Amino acid sequence: MGEWHKIFRQSLAVPPRNIRRANLPLQPSVPFQCVLKSVHGNALKQKVLENMVEVAFQLRLSLFDLAYRQFFGRTWRSPSRPLKSVPGQLPSVVFNETVYFLTPVGHPGVLMVLEIVATAKGQDAAPREVGCGFGFLRLFNGKSEPLIWNSTGKGLPVHQGTPRALLHPLLLEPIEKNKHLMVMENTHLQCTLQLHPPLEAIGHLLPENSPVSSGQRVPGVWAAPEGDFLQKPRLMKSQTWYLEKLTVHLYPSLERFEEELLSFLMNEQVNSILDGTSLAIQERRLHIGVHNGLCFVQPPQVVVVVPVALPEADRARGSCSASSLRRKQGSPFKGSAEGQALILRSRIHLAEMVPHPAFAVVFLLEYVFSVTSGPDGKTPSMTSLTAAAYMHSVRWALWQPVPDANSEDVVLPLRGGPQLNPHH
Repeated sequence: MGEWHKIFRQSLAVPPRNIRRANLPLQPSVPFQCVLKSVHGNALKQKVLENMVEVAFQLRLSLFDLAYRQFFGRTWRSPSRPLKSVPGQLPSVVFNETVYFLTPVGHPGVLMVLEIVATAKGQDAAPREVGCGFGFLRLFNGKSEPLIWNSTGKGLPVHQGTPRALLHPLLLEPIEKNKHLMVMENTHLQCTLQLHPPLEAIGHLLPENSPVSSGQRVPGVWAAPEGDFLQKPRLMKSQTWYLEKLTVHLYPSLERFEEELLSFLMNEQVNSILDGTSLAIQERRLHIGVHNGLCFVQPPQVVVVVPVALPEADRARGSCSASSLRRKQGSPFKGSAEGQALILRSRIHLAEMVPHPAFAVVFLLEYVFSVTSGPDGKTPSMTSLTAAAYMHSVRWALWQPVPDANSEDVVLPLRGGPQLNPHH
Protein backbone atom coordinates (compact mmCIF):
# COMPACT_ATOMS: atom_id res chain seq x y z
CA MET A 1 0.00 0.00 0.00
CA GLY A 2 1.41 3.38 -1.02
CA GLU A 3 1.82 6.41 1.20
CA TRP A 4 -1.24 8.16 -0.25
CA HIS A 5 -3.55 5.18 0.25
CA LYS A 6 -2.32 4.63 3.79
CA ILE A 7 -2.93 8.24 4.84
CA PHE A 8 -6.27 8.41 3.01
CA ARG A 9 -7.70 5.34 4.75
CA GLN A 10 -6.55 6.56 8.16
CA SER A 11 -8.10 10.01 7.73
CA LEU A 12 -11.69 9.15 6.75
CA ALA A 13 -14.19 11.39 8.51
CA VAL A 14 -17.95 11.87 8.93
CA PRO A 15 -19.16 15.12 7.30
CA PRO A 16 -21.48 17.48 9.19
CA ARG A 17 -25.16 17.64 8.31
CA ASN A 18 -26.01 18.88 4.81
CA ILE A 19 -27.75 21.96 6.18
CA ARG A 20 -24.52 22.88 7.99
CA ARG A 21 -22.37 22.14 4.93
CA ALA A 22 -24.51 24.43 2.77
CA ASN A 23 -23.31 27.42 4.81
CA LEU A 24 -19.67 26.37 5.11
CA PRO A 25 -18.31 28.10 1.96
CA LEU A 26 -19.41 31.41 3.48
CA GLN A 27 -17.61 30.81 6.78
CA PRO A 28 -13.82 30.72 7.24
CA SER A 29 -12.42 27.85 9.27
CA VAL A 30 -11.49 28.69 12.86
CA PRO A 31 -8.10 27.28 14.01
CA PHE A 32 -8.06 25.76 17.51
CA GLN A 33 -5.30 24.42 19.73
CA CYS A 34 -6.29 22.14 22.61
CA VAL A 35 -3.71 21.13 25.23
CA LEU A 36 -4.77 18.02 27.15
CA LYS A 37 -2.79 18.01 30.37
CA SER A 38 -4.09 15.41 32.82
CA VAL A 39 -7.06 13.63 34.40
CA HIS A 40 -7.50 13.39 38.16
CA GLY A 41 -10.11 11.57 40.20
CA ASN A 42 -11.82 8.43 41.39
CA ALA A 43 -13.18 7.68 37.91
CA LEU A 44 -9.78 6.16 37.16
CA LYS A 45 -10.29 3.55 39.92
CA GLN A 46 -13.41 1.76 38.75
CA LYS A 47 -14.24 -1.66 40.16
CA VAL A 48 -14.51 -3.21 36.73
CA LEU A 49 -10.77 -2.60 36.30
CA GLU A 50 -9.67 -4.30 39.52
CA ASN A 51 -9.25 -7.78 38.01
CA MET A 52 -7.59 -6.60 34.83
CA VAL A 53 -3.93 -6.29 33.93
CA GLU A 54 -1.90 -3.84 31.83
CA VAL A 55 -4.38 -1.08 32.57
CA ALA A 56 -3.69 2.19 30.76
CA PHE A 57 -5.75 5.24 29.88
CA GLN A 58 -6.51 7.11 26.69
CA LEU A 59 -8.21 10.40 25.81
CA ARG A 60 -10.43 10.68 22.75
CA LEU A 61 -11.48 13.98 21.19
CA SER A 62 -14.56 14.27 18.96
CA LEU A 63 -16.89 16.99 17.66
CA PHE A 64 -20.63 16.84 18.29
CA ASP A 65 -23.55 18.85 16.91
CA LEU A 66 -26.21 19.23 19.62
CA ALA A 67 -28.87 20.59 17.28
CA TYR A 68 -28.76 17.53 15.01
CA ARG A 69 -27.45 15.00 17.57
CA GLN A 70 -24.59 13.92 15.37
CA PHE A 71 -20.92 13.24 15.85
CA PHE A 72 -18.99 14.54 12.85
CA GLY A 73 -15.44 14.83 11.66
CA ARG A 74 -12.88 12.34 12.90
CA THR A 75 -12.14 11.10 16.43
CA TRP A 76 -8.61 11.70 17.68
CA ARG A 77 -7.05 9.18 20.09
CA SER A 78 -4.14 9.84 22.41
CA PRO A 79 -1.39 7.32 23.17
CA SER A 80 -2.18 5.12 26.19
CA ARG A 81 -0.77 6.40 29.48
CA PRO A 82 -0.26 4.60 32.83
CA LEU A 83 -2.06 5.42 36.06
CA LYS A 84 -0.16 7.29 38.78
CA SER A 85 -1.16 6.64 42.38
CA VAL A 86 0.33 8.60 45.27
CA PRO A 87 -0.84 7.90 48.84
CA GLY A 88 -3.09 10.67 50.10
CA GLN A 89 -3.74 12.06 46.59
CA LEU A 90 -6.31 11.39 43.90
CA PRO A 91 -5.21 8.92 41.20
CA SER A 92 -4.12 10.69 38.01
CA VAL A 93 -3.00 10.18 34.43
CA VAL A 94 -0.70 12.69 32.73
CA PHE A 95 -1.11 13.15 28.98
CA ASN A 96 0.46 16.48 27.95
CA GLU A 97 -0.84 16.15 24.40
CA THR A 98 -1.43 19.09 22.04
CA VAL A 99 -4.18 18.72 19.46
CA TYR A 100 -4.98 21.04 16.54
CA PHE A 101 -8.08 21.26 14.39
CA LEU A 102 -9.96 23.57 12.02
CA THR A 103 -13.72 23.90 11.90
CA PRO A 104 -16.00 26.18 9.86
CA VAL A 105 -19.10 25.02 11.75
CA GLY A 106 -19.35 28.14 13.92
CA HIS A 107 -22.52 27.31 15.82
CA PRO A 108 -23.14 27.48 19.60
CA GLY A 109 -24.45 23.92 19.50
CA VAL A 110 -21.08 22.48 18.44
CA LEU A 111 -19.19 20.73 21.27
CA MET A 112 -15.68 19.42 21.67
CA VAL A 113 -16.15 16.12 23.51
CA LEU A 114 -13.37 14.48 25.54
CA GLU A 115 -13.80 10.85 26.56
CA ILE A 116 -11.65 8.97 29.10
CA VAL A 117 -11.16 5.33 28.10
CA ALA A 118 -9.33 2.59 30.00
CA THR A 119 -7.59 -0.07 27.92
CA ALA A 120 -6.77 -3.33 29.67
CA LYS A 121 -6.65 -7.12 29.40
CA GLY A 122 -9.13 -9.35 31.21
CA GLN A 123 -8.56 -12.75 32.76
CA ASP A 124 -8.84 -14.33 29.32
CA ALA A 125 -6.06 -11.99 28.08
CA ALA A 126 -8.48 -10.45 25.58
CA PRO A 127 -8.10 -6.66 25.20
CA ARG A 128 -10.96 -4.60 26.57
CA GLU A 129 -11.97 -0.95 26.59
CA VAL A 130 -13.91 0.63 29.46
CA GLY A 131 -15.41 4.11 29.36
CA CYS A 132 -14.53 6.14 32.45
CA GLY A 133 -16.55 9.30 31.79
CA PHE A 134 -16.50 12.29 29.47
CA GLY A 135 -16.43 16.07 29.46
CA PHE A 136 -17.32 18.66 26.86
CA LEU A 137 -16.71 22.27 25.89
CA ARG A 138 -18.60 24.61 23.61
CA LEU A 139 -16.46 25.95 20.78
CA PHE A 140 -18.64 28.99 19.99
CA ASN A 141 -20.93 31.35 21.90
CA GLY A 142 -24.40 32.53 20.91
CA LYS A 143 -22.88 35.02 18.45
CA SER A 144 -20.86 32.26 16.75
CA GLU A 145 -17.65 33.70 18.19
CA PRO A 146 -14.94 31.21 19.24
CA LEU A 147 -14.60 30.54 22.96
CA ILE A 148 -11.38 30.21 24.95
CA TRP A 149 -11.01 27.82 27.88
CA ASN A 150 -8.20 27.74 30.45
CA SER A 151 -9.02 25.26 33.18
CA THR A 152 -8.20 26.56 36.61
CA GLY A 153 -8.97 25.11 40.00
CA LYS A 154 -10.80 21.82 39.56
CA GLY A 155 -10.71 21.93 35.76
CA LEU A 156 -13.31 20.55 33.37
CA PRO A 157 -16.11 18.48 34.98
CA VAL A 158 -16.34 14.82 34.01
CA HIS A 159 -19.76 13.21 33.49
CA GLN A 160 -20.76 9.59 34.03
CA GLY A 161 -21.21 7.27 31.08
CA THR A 162 -20.01 7.65 27.52
CA PRO A 163 -20.44 10.45 24.93
CA ARG A 164 -23.12 8.31 23.29
CA ALA A 165 -25.41 9.66 26.01
CA LEU A 166 -25.47 12.93 24.05
CA LEU A 167 -27.56 11.16 21.42
CA HIS A 168 -30.46 10.67 23.86
CA PRO A 169 -33.52 12.83 23.05
CA LEU A 170 -33.92 13.87 26.72
CA LEU A 171 -30.60 15.71 26.72
CA LEU A 172 -31.97 19.11 25.77
CA GLU A 173 -30.38 22.55 25.98
CA PRO A 174 -28.89 23.98 28.09
CA ILE A 175 -26.87 20.80 28.16
CA GLU A 176 -24.65 21.97 31.03
CA LYS A 177 -27.65 22.07 33.38
CA ASN A 178 -29.49 19.00 32.14
CA LYS A 179 -30.56 16.81 35.07
CA HIS A 180 -29.87 13.62 33.14
CA LEU A 181 -26.13 14.32 33.03
CA MET A 182 -24.47 13.29 36.28
CA VAL A 183 -21.16 14.92 37.24
CA MET A 184 -18.61 12.53 38.77
CA GLU A 185 -17.42 13.70 42.18
CA ASN A 186 -13.73 14.34 42.76
CA THR A 187 -12.92 13.89 39.05
CA HIS A 188 -11.77 16.56 36.63
CA LEU A 189 -9.82 17.04 33.42
CA GLN A 190 -7.13 19.69 33.08
CA CYS A 191 -6.97 21.22 29.60
CA THR A 192 -6.82 24.49 27.67
CA LEU A 193 -8.53 25.57 24.47
CA GLN A 194 -7.38 28.58 22.50
CA LEU A 195 -7.13 29.96 19.00
CA HIS A 196 -4.02 29.13 16.98
CA PRO A 197 -3.73 31.53 13.99
CA PRO A 198 -0.52 29.94 12.58
CA LEU A 199 -2.65 26.94 11.62
CA GLU A 200 -4.40 29.05 8.98
CA ALA A 201 -1.22 29.04 6.86
CA ILE A 202 -1.62 25.28 6.27
CA GLY A 203 -5.41 25.19 6.33
CA HIS A 204 -5.46 23.98 2.72
CA LEU A 205 -3.46 20.88 3.75
CA LEU A 206 -5.67 19.84 6.68
CA PRO A 207 -9.20 18.47 6.43
CA GLU A 208 -11.80 20.37 8.42
CA ASN A 209 -13.17 18.87 11.64
CA SER A 210 -10.32 16.34 11.84
CA PRO A 211 -8.09 16.83 14.92
CA VAL A 212 -4.38 16.04 14.56
CA SER A 213 -1.72 15.74 17.23
CA SER A 214 1.38 17.92 17.42
CA GLY A 215 3.64 15.09 16.27
CA GLN A 216 1.51 13.91 13.36
CA ARG A 217 3.14 14.43 9.98
CA VAL A 218 1.07 16.50 7.57
CA PRO A 219 2.05 16.02 3.91
CA GLY A 220 3.28 19.37 2.60
CA VAL A 221 4.58 20.60 5.99
CA TRP A 222 8.23 20.44 7.01
CA ALA A 223 9.18 18.50 10.13
CA ALA A 224 10.12 20.63 13.14
CA PRO A 225 13.26 19.96 15.21
CA GLU A 226 11.33 20.51 18.45
CA GLY A 227 8.78 17.85 17.48
CA ASP A 228 5.64 20.02 17.28
CA PHE A 229 5.10 20.36 13.53
CA LEU A 230 2.05 22.61 13.88
CA GLN A 231 3.15 25.12 16.50
CA LYS A 232 4.89 27.16 13.80
CA PRO A 233 4.23 25.18 10.61
CA ARG A 234 6.47 25.67 7.58
CA LEU A 235 5.17 24.89 4.10
CA MET A 236 7.09 22.83 1.59
CA LYS A 237 7.73 24.55 -1.73
CA SER A 238 5.12 23.76 -4.35
CA GLN A 239 5.69 22.99 -8.03
CA THR A 240 3.65 23.73 -11.13
CA TRP A 241 2.52 20.87 -13.36
CA TYR A 242 0.68 21.02 -16.67
CA LEU A 243 -1.64 18.34 -18.01
CA GLU A 244 -2.71 18.22 -21.63
CA LYS A 245 -4.21 15.85 -24.19
CA LEU A 246 -6.04 13.73 -21.63
CA THR A 247 -8.04 10.87 -23.09
CA VAL A 248 -10.58 8.68 -21.25
CA HIS A 249 -11.13 5.13 -22.56
CA LEU A 250 -14.15 3.23 -21.25
CA TYR A 251 -14.60 -0.54 -21.45
CA PRO A 252 -15.66 -2.20 -23.69
CA SER A 253 -16.23 1.00 -25.69
CA LEU A 254 -17.56 4.48 -25.02
CA GLU A 255 -20.79 3.80 -26.90
CA ARG A 256 -21.48 0.50 -25.10
CA PHE A 257 -20.52 1.90 -21.70
CA GLU A 258 -22.93 4.83 -22.00
CA GLU A 259 -25.75 2.61 -23.26
CA GLU A 260 -25.35 0.29 -20.27
CA LEU A 261 -25.06 3.24 -17.89
CA LEU A 262 -28.34 4.76 -19.09
CA SER A 263 -30.07 1.40 -18.92
CA PHE A 264 -28.78 0.74 -15.41
CA LEU A 265 -29.89 4.14 -14.10
CA MET A 266 -33.35 3.80 -15.62
CA ASN A 267 -33.81 0.35 -14.08
CA GLU A 268 -32.57 1.66 -10.74
CA GLN A 269 -35.09 4.53 -10.78
CA VAL A 270 -38.20 2.41 -11.44
CA ASN A 271 -41.21 3.73 -9.50
CA SER A 272 -39.34 6.94 -8.74
CA ILE A 273 -39.53 10.48 -10.05
CA LEU A 274 -38.07 9.23 -13.33
CA ASP A 275 -40.89 6.77 -13.88
CA GLY A 276 -42.52 7.47 -17.22
CA THR A 277 -39.56 9.52 -18.43
CA SER A 278 -36.20 8.78 -20.00
CA LEU A 279 -32.66 9.98 -19.47
CA ALA A 280 -30.25 11.65 -21.87
CA ILE A 281 -26.58 12.47 -21.42
CA GLN A 282 -26.25 16.23 -21.24
CA GLU A 283 -22.55 16.59 -20.42
CA ARG A 284 -19.45 14.64 -19.43
CA ARG A 285 -17.15 16.24 -16.88
CA LEU A 286 -13.75 15.54 -15.40
CA HIS A 287 -12.88 16.77 -11.91
CA ILE A 288 -9.10 17.19 -11.52
CA GLY A 289 -7.48 18.10 -8.21
CA VAL A 290 -4.34 17.68 -6.11
CA HIS A 291 -4.83 15.57 -2.97
CA ASN A 292 -2.32 15.02 -0.15
CA GLY A 293 -3.99 11.95 1.35
CA LEU A 294 -5.84 14.09 3.89
CA CYS A 295 -7.81 16.45 1.64
CA PHE A 296 -7.82 18.27 -1.66
CA VAL A 297 -5.20 21.01 -1.52
CA GLN A 298 -7.46 23.25 -3.61
CA PRO A 299 -11.00 22.68 -4.90
CA PRO A 300 -10.77 20.39 -7.95
CA GLN A 301 -11.02 21.97 -11.37
CA VAL A 302 -14.06 20.90 -13.39
CA VAL A 303 -13.64 20.59 -17.15
CA VAL A 304 -15.79 19.20 -19.95
CA VAL A 305 -14.64 16.17 -21.93
CA VAL A 306 -16.17 15.41 -25.32
CA PRO A 307 -16.46 12.24 -27.43
CA VAL A 308 -13.93 12.17 -30.26
CA ALA A 309 -13.29 9.45 -32.82
CA LEU A 310 -10.05 7.50 -32.30
CA PRO A 311 -7.46 6.63 -34.93
CA GLU A 312 -7.13 2.97 -35.79
CA ALA A 313 -4.04 2.30 -33.66
CA ASP A 314 -5.42 3.88 -30.50
CA ARG A 315 -8.80 2.21 -31.02
CA ALA A 316 -7.20 -1.22 -31.14
CA ARG A 317 -5.11 -0.57 -28.05
CA GLY A 318 -8.04 0.81 -26.06
CA SER A 319 -10.42 -2.01 -26.99
CA CYS A 320 -8.28 -4.73 -25.43
CA SER A 321 -7.68 -3.02 -22.10
CA ALA A 322 -9.76 -2.03 -19.11
CA SER A 323 -11.11 1.48 -18.65
CA SER A 324 -8.23 3.91 -18.48
CA LEU A 325 -7.17 7.53 -18.59
CA ARG A 326 -4.27 8.57 -20.80
CA ARG A 327 -2.09 11.64 -20.75
CA LYS A 328 -0.16 11.69 -23.98
CA GLN A 329 1.94 14.14 -25.93
CA GLY A 330 1.67 14.30 -29.70
CA SER A 331 -0.71 15.32 -32.45
CA PRO A 332 -4.47 15.50 -31.83
CA PHE A 333 -6.55 12.40 -32.54
CA LYS A 334 -7.97 11.89 -36.00
CA GLY A 335 -10.07 8.95 -37.04
CA SER A 336 -13.46 7.52 -37.86
CA ALA A 337 -16.54 7.56 -35.64
CA GLU A 338 -16.48 3.75 -35.23
CA GLY A 339 -14.47 4.01 -31.99
CA GLN A 340 -14.60 6.94 -29.62
CA ALA A 341 -12.97 8.20 -26.43
CA LEU A 342 -13.53 11.23 -24.21
CA ILE A 343 -11.00 13.97 -24.90
CA LEU A 344 -9.99 16.99 -22.84
CA ARG A 345 -9.17 19.77 -25.28
CA SER A 346 -7.90 22.30 -22.75
CA ARG A 347 -4.67 22.45 -20.78
CA ILE A 348 -4.77 21.93 -16.99
CA HIS A 349 -2.57 24.05 -14.74
CA LEU A 350 -1.77 22.53 -11.31
CA ALA A 351 0.25 24.97 -9.20
CA GLU A 352 -0.11 23.17 -5.84
CA MET A 353 1.94 20.00 -6.43
CA VAL A 354 4.58 19.16 -3.81
CA PRO A 355 7.33 16.54 -4.26
CA HIS A 356 5.99 14.30 -1.49
CA PRO A 357 4.95 10.60 -1.74
CA ALA A 358 1.48 11.43 -0.39
CA PHE A 359 0.69 14.04 -3.05
CA ALA A 360 -1.32 12.82 -6.02
CA VAL A 361 -3.57 14.05 -8.81
CA VAL A 362 -7.12 12.70 -8.52
CA PHE A 363 -9.45 12.44 -11.53
CA LEU A 364 -13.20 11.90 -11.27
CA LEU A 365 -15.40 11.21 -14.30
CA GLU A 366 -18.91 12.59 -13.86
CA TYR A 367 -21.93 12.41 -16.13
CA VAL A 368 -24.67 15.04 -16.20
CA PHE A 369 -28.07 13.66 -17.18
CA SER A 370 -31.23 15.45 -18.25
CA VAL A 371 -34.74 14.09 -17.95
CA THR A 372 -36.78 13.88 -21.11
CA SER A 373 -40.54 13.80 -20.61
CA GLY A 374 -43.81 14.39 -22.35
CA PRO A 375 -45.87 12.23 -24.69
CA ASP A 376 -43.39 12.65 -27.54
CA GLY A 377 -40.34 12.04 -25.30
CA LYS A 378 -38.78 15.34 -26.29
CA THR A 379 -36.23 17.07 -24.11
CA PRO A 380 -37.74 19.96 -22.11
CA SER A 381 -36.80 23.59 -22.71
CA MET A 382 -33.47 24.92 -21.44
CA THR A 383 -35.09 26.35 -18.30
CA SER A 384 -36.71 23.09 -17.29
CA LEU A 385 -33.68 21.11 -18.49
CA THR A 386 -31.43 22.86 -15.99
CA ALA A 387 -33.83 22.11 -13.17
CA ALA A 388 -34.20 18.45 -14.22
CA ALA A 389 -30.49 17.72 -14.66
CA TYR A 390 -28.59 15.68 -12.11
CA MET A 391 -25.04 14.34 -11.79
CA HIS A 392 -23.67 10.85 -11.36
CA SER A 393 -20.01 9.94 -10.74
CA VAL A 394 -18.92 6.78 -12.53
CA ARG A 395 -15.11 6.34 -12.41
CA TRP A 396 -12.02 7.83 -10.78
CA ALA A 397 -8.26 7.54 -11.10
CA LEU A 398 -5.16 8.43 -9.10
CA TRP A 399 -1.82 9.60 -10.50
CA GLN A 400 1.32 10.22 -8.48
CA PRO A 401 3.76 12.04 -10.76
CA VAL A 402 7.43 11.18 -10.48
CA PRO A 403 9.73 14.22 -10.82
CA ASP A 404 11.99 14.11 -13.88
CA ALA A 405 10.25 10.98 -15.17
CA ASN A 406 9.46 10.31 -18.83
CA SER A 407 6.20 12.09 -19.62
CA GLU A 408 5.62 10.68 -23.09
CA ASP A 409 2.74 8.38 -22.15
CA VAL A 410 0.92 7.87 -18.85
CA VAL A 411 -1.90 5.31 -18.57
CA LEU A 412 -4.04 5.20 -15.42
CA PRO A 413 -6.66 2.55 -14.61
CA LEU A 414 -10.12 3.92 -13.89
CA ARG A 415 -11.72 2.64 -10.70
CA GLY A 416 -15.39 2.22 -9.93
CA GLY A 417 -17.79 0.40 -7.66
CA PRO A 418 -18.51 0.95 -3.96
CA GLN A 419 -14.92 1.54 -2.87
CA LEU A 420 -14.11 4.80 -1.10
CA ASN A 421 -12.60 7.67 -3.04
CA PRO A 422 -11.60 11.27 -2.17
CA HIS A 423 -14.85 12.69 -3.54
CA HIS A 424 -17.10 10.61 -1.25
